[in-house]
Amino acid sequence: MPARILIVEDDGEILEIYRYMLRDANCEILSASGLAEAEEIASGAQLSLVILKSHLPDGKGIELCRKLKAQFPKLMIIFFTASVYPKDQKAAKEAGADAYFVKPHWGELITLIKQSLANSKSAHN
Repeated sequence: MPARILIVEDDGEILEIYRYMLRDANCEILSASGLAEAEEIASGAQLSLVILKSHLPDGKGIELCRKLKAQFPKLMIIFFTASVYPKDQKAAKEAGADAYFVKPHWGELITLIKQSLANSKSAHN
C-alpha cells in the first residue's frame, strides 16, 4: 500500500503544484481545504505524513497539529506556509511539527517528503 499524505491547503493552484512535484513519489495524496475536513480525513485514514499551512479559512494549522500529534504521536507533520514570523515557527515546533518551511522553498520540502516516505516504507518492511 502506498504511503498516504494529507495536504491541508486552501489554494487549489498550490495543491496542484504538490501533486505535480510528488507525482513520482509512489504515494496517495489526500487533500483538505480546512481544519474540519482535515480532522475528518485523518480520523479515517492511516496517514504517513501531513503538510499544513499556518492560516486556513476555519482556523490555524497549529491547532490541527496539536490535535493530530496527541492522537498520532509518530505522525510526521510539516508546515509549508507563507508565514515568516518566528513566533509562528516556534508555535509550530511547540505543537509538535517535525519541520517548518517558508514558501516558496519547494525543493527542500519535496526532498524531506521523499526521504520521509522512504524511511516510512523501510520501517514497514
